[in-house]
Amino acid sequence: MAISDRMSEQKKLVINNLRQQERLVLQRNAELVSELKRIPHLPLQLIFDTQTLLKEAKQIQEFRSHELHQTKQLPQWYYEHHKNSFRGQCLVDYKSDGDQGMQDAEGHLFEEPDAQFDSQNRLKFFDTVWGHKMPESLKTFRQMTPYLNRTRLISTPPGGGIHWHSHHNNVYQNSYLRLAVIILTLETNDESIHGVRDYREENGPTYFQKYKPGVAYLFNSWHNHDFWNRGKSNRLTLISYMNFPDENLLKFLESSVSQYTGPRLEVDKR
Repeated sequence: MAISDRMSEQKKLVINNLRQQERLVLQRNAELVSELKRIPHLPLQLIFDTQTLLKEAKQIQEFRSHELHQTKQLPQWYYEHHKNSFRGQCLVDYKSDGDQGMQDAEGHLFEEPDAQFDSQNRLKFFDTVWGHKMPESLKTFRQMTPYLNRTRLISTPPGGGIHWHSHHNNVYQNSYLRLAVIILTLETNDESIHGVRDYREENGPTYFQKYKPGVAYLFNSWHNHDFWNRGKSNRLTLISYMNFPDENLLKFLESSVSQYTGPRLEVDKR
């Protein structure tokens, strides 16, 4: 049964209103949105103390595997590799217990049967039992916007990583720029590297970047990207999945974009 068939008419209306509101936000900020699509790796003007956040992270001893949903229709080896590559806990989720926070949903989180919405038609999120153990980490992300979405602490072992994909233009289908992925690295090695390349040009230029501790990055989720830990030690990161159609987030990103002097991909007019 398709997700849309399981939803009530009232919920469909709420989601339609959400989508309309998001598109309007992006239209009002069209120039900035266009630039965000073009920047492979954007260093953020985010203030934090790496050692304080690392100390919080070290309190978490129980890690779970991040599991992709089977409806992604990927080879079984891919699911197993992903489970072994990304282990951690969910700090902010649409349910406060965090039990489902390391499992991808079939579609969008706002389509889940137990999703709740606020007065602005946005999906409600809550600090989980794990998030309450890491208040400084969540406070750091809330410098960007008070509306935190699903946020995780993730450990990746040597050999772990993820193959080329886009969160908008292949396995994950988002017709407009929606998912913002913020990565704050706590521990890493010189062989842990992110790559970004144009989703329209598989053999085009690839832009690689090491995400070092002390700098938070917005990586390009519109185009294709990959990540591999080819070093000999674990990499430990905080990853927050935010919404680009968030006026507070866009206002925060504006200064980082204005100071960016690195390479850019070609314009995508969608």
